[in-house]
Amino acid sequence: MTYSNAGHNPPYLLSPDGQHHSLTNTGIPLGIFPDTTWGQVTVRIDPGGLLLLYTDGVTEAHNQALVAFGETRLLALLQANRSQTAVAIQQAILQTLADFTGAAPQFDDVAIMALRRQS
Repeated sequence: MTYSNAGHNPPYLLSPDGQHHSLTNTGIPLGIFPDTTWGQVTVRIDPGGLLLLYTDGVTEAHNQALVAFGETRLLALLQANRSQTAVAIQQAILQTLADFTGAAPQFDDVAIMALRRQS
């Protein structure tokens, strides 16, 4: 897979054995300067590998005590569910996020896309 990342949260790529890599930014955030170019990076998604893309509304969501959900919590949840289907992982993240935030107001969009390469 070849990607460019223009300032968004780096997606996670999990190999079937559970090792993870963050797919880092390849340029500055989109829309800051005209005529900007971004690099491209090519990575391999092994059979059974998982790609998780998410917005900052996931990691920056906070509970009533103003504690952020954070990347550490997201990655731990991803690792714990890594053998599940992509749909089940998305559902687990959304449910855990809802449980974590409780009645705290949502201040940003929450978008998640999980993709699994078939074995």
